[in-house]
Amino acid sequence: MRRIFAVALVFLFAKNIAFSQSELIQINNEKEFRKLAEATIYDGNSFYGKRIELTHDIVLLGDSILPIGVVPDADITVPFQGEFDGLGHTITIKAPFYTYFSFIEEEWGYSRFVQSGLFGFIGRAGIVKNLNIIVENTQLCIGNALGQIGSFGVIAAMNAGIIMNCNVDGKYSIIGPLDNFYRYGTITGTLTSEGYICSCSSDVDLNTNKISIVGGLVGKSESGLISKSYNTGDIIIEECTSFGGDGRCVGGIVGQNYGTTDKLSPYVLNCINYGKIVTNENVISAGGVVGVCMRDGMIFYCGNVGDILSDAQYVGGVVGKLINSSLYGSYQAGCLYDSSAKKIKNEVIGICWWGNEPTKNNYIIGNCNKNVTPEFFVQKANAYYPKAESILLEYLQADKKLHSVYYMPKPWIISSQKLFPYLDYDITN
Repeated sequence: MRRIFAVALVFLFAKNIAFSQSELIQINNEKEFRKLAEATIYDGNSFYGKRIELTHDIVLLGDSILPIGVVPDADITVPFQGEFDGLGHTITIKAPFYTYFSFIEEEWGYSRFVQSGLFGFIGRAGIVKNLNIIVENTQLCIGNALGQIGSFGVIAAMNAGIIMNCNVDGKYSIIGPLDNFYRYGTITGTLTSEGYICSCSSDVDLNTNKISIVGGLVGKSESGLISKSYNTGDIIIEECTSFGGDGRCVGGIVGQNYGTTDKLSPYVLNCINYGKIVTNENVISAGGVVGVCMRDGMIFYCGNVGDILSDAQYVGGVVGKLINSSLYGSYQAGCLYDSSAKKIKNEVIGICWWGNEPTKNNYIIGNCNKNVTPEFFVQKANAYYPKAESILLEYLQADKKLHSVYYMPKPWIISSQKLFPYLDYDITN
């Protein structure tokens, strides 16, 4: 049995970060926001049962941003278990993200876990909602040692709770060491089987190297749920590295959609990607919505409008590689090119591997989005909608998913404010 040691110097210094005993905590400025992280790291405060409100727009400057909530599977585990409501306000990030390390003693020796984000780990009871984030020219350098496993997300490194009605905008780069194994997603790096991402969006332009699993919203979903969300940011991968073949994957919504051993399926529902994806041959699988979907994964009623320029082994408009998983009612309206800008065969799925994956009512719309009007996209996509609830309900019942408000799909709609169809849906209503 492995033993786990947390090695974070900040734990060596005792501080008393006092908060009111009332159920409501109001955050009015940068100093008060930073105290949330200090309270989890120094005092072990998870904020369970507390409601935290951001009352003003704030700017994070200067010192590195400590994560709120500490990584799980360590001697000291303090996930964020409260409710953080941004009330529609904006956090502008002009400071570097702090990188938290813990060392894990395995049978084969020590490995290093890395996490970074505004929230380090959101626990099962944790909620982050109604928050806008702008990242301004931030560069994150991830560690310098072999054997690293980690997660980075602007909102959360890892999420086992709920993130909803959150939007991230900006432009930045991530630099990692050689042979790093890392998960990146603008909303969260890792989404667990208890975690939800609902009604969120990313307009982040990302430039990165030596990262293995990359998604516009989520790096790796381990039987989590991503629904009613979209990405408009471009993802440019200079080099993709990892210890395993299926690890090198890039998706406009999620890099790797992965079912866990407890037989829970990972779901991507009602999501759309508008962003461009650019990779070289180091990537194994690239998809407009999902890079790799495996182990009873479910992609349902999703769409891709963004172009993909990639020399990956498997490239698909919706999913790069589908392994024992399901794809229903999804649509490809972008273009697929190799790195020389030569068009390659336009496919919804790059490749199906292992098993008889059900793939029904999936379409290529128009001629590489040149002739696709929003009206035509909506007409084509929504033709399948009447079948959606009955098919999806079978999967939800099999997985014993009871929170139907998070799962049930919504029809695509048109707005004069958007270039392409989108989902105007607020989970809190």
